[in-house]
Amino acid sequence: MAAPAQPARVRVALDWTPNANHIGLALAIQRGFFAEANPPLEVSLISPHADGYKTTPAARLADGGAELACVPSESVVSWATWPGGDKPKIRAVATLLQGSAHAIVTLKSSGISRPALLDGKKYASYGARYEGRIVQEMIRRDGARWREEAAAAAAASGGGAGAAPAVEGGTGVYSEVTPPMLDIWDAFLKGEADATWIFLPWEGVMARRAGIELNAFNPDDYVDYGHSPVMAAHPDFIRDKPDVLRAFLSAARRGYAEAAMFPEAAAEALRADVAERVASGEWPQLPAPLEEGLMRDAARAVAPYLVGRHGWGHMDMERWSKFVAFLDSAGLLTDKVQSRQPGGASLDDLRTPGGAGARVAPPAAGELATNEFLPPPL
Repeated sequence: MAAPAQPARVRVALDWTPNANHIGLALAIQRGFFAEANPPLEVSLISPHADGYKTTPAARLADGGAELACVPSESVVSWATWPGGDKPKIRAVATLLQGSAHAIVTLKSSGISRPALLDGKKYASYGARYEGRIVQEMIRRDGARWREEAAAAAAASGGGAGAAPAVEGGTGVYSEVTPPMLDIWDAFLKGEADATWIFLPWEGVMARRAGIELNAFNPDDYVDYGHSPVMAAHPDFIRDKPDVLRAFLSAARRGYAEAAMFPEAAAEALRADVAERVASGEWPQLPAPLEEGLMRDAARAVAPYLVGRHGWGHMDMERWSKFVAFLDSAGLLTDKVQSRQPGGASLDDLRTPGGAGARVAPPAAGELATNEFLPPPL
């Protein structure tokens, strides 16, 4: 009798400490879906808190520390357009969430009720290549919208468009502060920044449970934004182990489909998975424990985003195309990258006319993402 096949190792670099976005992965691990795959898989999750987020998920792909990574769409575009072309062109193979579950938020008590009012304010940044300029575009576009609204209101009142009150805001001039990555939410709550970018089924749920009211600005309401987060793969993994990739995505789809139907069970699966990794010494203790009530509420909040009409993971290629077209038309596709090294660009440089470097050609959506390795819709 032939010996059973040895499981293939798949390491997944998470984009954040374990949270509601990851419940399908944890459920697939705890239920044995990966072990039952063909070929069988041994899946491990890598949390960024292990090194204080010194290594990004995309960087783990590049250095061979992971086969897959959860990243925003911007990371895929950034690596495809890296100066000198010395980064692997990672490719999105699935989206974790359908729709848009993220937002730029301010405290309701701040009075910053729309993006245009972020002029002159502080934004707590993750320091990503396009992040600050996407926020800047949101501010500018909302400023233009606000001026149009004021002119229309003045005309409707009989005063004529010229009688519209002056709109003070919407120029896109603001500052970015960069607390340690995993401290950004706390810095925002402490008033060290006026706004930041969050996932509503995670930090949004935390705020609601704490009685903190937020204003939430969905990027989709202002710009053509992409899927977030996506599951990205190293090009060598895609080329050399397509069967392993297909097996992983098939088992992950089972996990997320079950999580959508039974979010409370998925929440417990994530808590159990984290507890096992901490107890075994694989992970250090989390910065904050995964409290049962928080995980339950967050799992319920994320459940509607997990499965679309094509099942979990399916990406809208038109959304990818529009996202790249937005980055290109807004002048965000440039060859400077934020860096503290000599010759690098600061976050302020990237938002300053001429400070972001020369324009680069936009990559095609098909180079950035593919649904090829997902199982067919049920």
